[in-house]
This record gives sequence, C-alpha cells and structure tokens, in this order.
Amino acid sequence: MSYGIYIHIPWCKRICPYCSFTVYRDKSPPFKDWLQKIEEDWAWNKTYLSGLPHSIYLGGGTPSLLPINILEDLIALLPKSNKTEITVEINPGDLTADLLASYIDLGITRLSLGIQTFQHQHARLLNRAHTVHEAEELVSMVAQSSIQSWSFDLIFGLPKQTLEDLNADLNAIKRLLPPHVSLYGLTYEPHTPLRKALERGQIKAIEEDLWIQQFDLITNTLAHLGYERYEVSNFALPGHRSIHNEHVWRGLPYCGLGPSAHGLLPNGWRTVQPKDLNTWFSSTKPSVEKPSKKQKFIDTVITQIRHIDGLSLKDLEHLGFKIQSKELLPFKLGWLTQENEHLKLQGDGWRMADTITLRLLDAFEQHRPH
Repeated sequence: MSYGIYIHIPWCKRICPYCSFTVYRDKSPPFKDWLQKIEEDWAWNKTYLSGLPHSIYLGGGTPSLLPINILEDLIALLPKSNKTEITVEINPGDLTADLLASYIDLGITRLSLGIQTFQHQHARLLNRAHTVHEAEELVSMVAQSSIQSWSFDLIFGLPKQTLEDLNADLNAIKRLLPPHVSLYGLTYEPHTPLRKALERGQIKAIEEDLWIQQFDLITNTLAHLGYERYEVSNFALPGHRSIHNEHVWRGLPYCGLGPSAHGLLPNGWRTVQPKDLNTWFSSTKPSVEKPSKKQKFIDTVITQIRHIDGLSLKDLEHLGFKIQSKELLPFKLGWLTQENEHLKLQGDGWRMADTITLRLLDAFEQHRPH
C-alpha cells in the first residue's frame, strides 16, 4: 500500500505576517510531550495502514526547531524503507553545517527551505528571521552537501514588488538551480498582520495586471530552465518531484499527525486533528469524516485538476458524475484539454485553476444523474 505521513510541528521563533497556519511562539516548546502525543497519534493511524510509507513530511511551524534527539526518536518511531522520502521544512536562520550533517546521518533525504525572497526590502516585509545573505549561504551549503533533494519557496505578488525585483529572485534560481521550486502568490488571509495592514491602508496589493505578468514571468523562466510543472504551484527538475505533494494532489492516502493535521486513510475516511494545541494534547483520536459520494467528487475535482496528470473522468464516472468536457467554457477558452480520459490544465488554465475548479464543480453537479 502506498501512503504518506505528514507531521505538524506547531512552533516558530517568530510568526510570519502572512501565515494562517496553526503556529505558536514559545521560548521552550514542550517537545518531549509533543513527541509522546505524536506516538499516540501514530498508534491510532497505523491500525488503518499496511506496508511502508513512500514519504514522511515534517511541516510547520518550524520543524528545524526540533532538537536532534527528539528528531532521532521521531524517525525511529516511524516505519520506513531505504526508498522513503523524508522531508524537513527548514527556517534558513536555523540551519548550520553541523545540523545539516545530523540530518543526513538521520536519513533525511529532502529539505524544503523557507526562503520566499532574496530581496532585502521584501524579506523585511515578510518578517523573515534570516538575512538575504544567510539565505544564499544556506542554499549553497545544501547544494554542496550529499542531501538527495531540496526545494525552496518563492513568493510573488508582494506590495511594491516590481518585475525587476522578481527578476533578481529568478536570477538566484538560475545561479543555484534548486531541484524543486514551490511558487506562491501572496494572499491576505483573514486575521493575519498583512491582512490588517492592507485593511488599514498601510500596504497596497499589486494590480492584477502586474500579478499576471509576474506569474507568467516566473513560469516561463522555470520552463526555460528545464523545470517540469507537475502541479499548479510546484516545479521540479527531472526526478525531483515531491512524493508528499504527489500523494496529496493525486488523492492518495496519507495520515496527519500533530495539531491541525489532516489525513486521508486508504478506506476513504478523512481525519482532522484538533487545531488548538491544548485540545490536541488532551485528545485521544482525530475527528473522522466518512465522505459521501458528493464530497468524494468535490475532493477528487479539487485535488486532481491541479496535477499534471489531470482529472480522471473515469474516477468521476464511478461516483456517478459525467459530462461532455467540450461543453465546458474553460475547454472552449483553451484552458483545458482532454487526453486519455483525463481533463488537464494547459496554457492560461494553470493560472486560472481556482476558477476552473469552481466551474467544473458546477457543471458536473448540473449533469449529475438524479
């Protein structure tokens, strides 16, 4: 059985102003208590799983805050093979040569570097703890190590960000050629400091035309450099797709351990861990949802359409949903194509993925047999 494991580490030294995830600031996080609860979470989940995981992903929060002895015990707790991809998200300011060596010794195979930007003024806006110089040193150190793969995040659409600023970040990609790049347009999530600053008029979102120009500049540059766009926000050089990402966007099973973590069990059940840290510590198991056919249909559309393999029309037919794809407006606009019983994004469709998803949900619902 192919499955993944996601583990949420909820603590940060500082909270990014755009972040809406479940994170906490704590000078002395209770890592031992956290690990004990993770072990309990895993004991519940593993009764629904068999075999060895294809991926283990430590996200946050800031997983690089985990003391090495805690990380060692965590890795020892979980099943794995010598082919299991083990990813740790890294805050650039945390990584040292010694820590990197420890990660490699523990069998960590992949690092995800939270860089976001190489530009001083934008790094300040995002309240990144690392300096731009530290970020460049970090990337160079990782690139020269024996780590099997690594990635970094790139955020665009920042207030006052020009095409020249963005080109400087892209030039860093050209120099460093990370095996994987995750691309995110800045969003102003409710209740975040950036959203509040926007509402107070302290910052201004960029115009939509500039946002589109930035998006196209990034995607065209990455394509020219040989990156494959295998999901709306993820680009990889050959052989460096994130197995964790593949599990999520292809609708494959994975379990979620830690506060706020979601999972999808092989039997189709969806699990959600409590979001509040204290509630999670006192809980005995996650909330479990047994999705209806309609909910499975919604989940299938939302996840599969974002992936390069596309949306399986056969999967939808099994759920009772069928439509002539050429009737769809996104198809007529050239945003979608159909190949081997799959609807796939193409051209501007990658940029319009959210709009296309809503139209697909509506169109399939209208044609569902009653």
